[in-house]
Amino acid sequence: MRTRKIAVRDLGRVAHIMKLEAQATSDANLEARIEAYIRDQIKERGLCNEP
Repeated sequence: MRTRKIAVRDLGRVAHIMKLEAQATSDANLEARIEAYIRDQIKERGLCNEP
């Protein structure tokens, strides 16, 4: 799924920056963050045409 690849890429960048700033978060709820990012940032902005 293309939207998932975009979300993982974008969230990976954020996680890397936060880690460099000693503000890393746990990966315990990674899947929930990915789904929320897809819903809130990608689909609502009309950046994809996947269902």
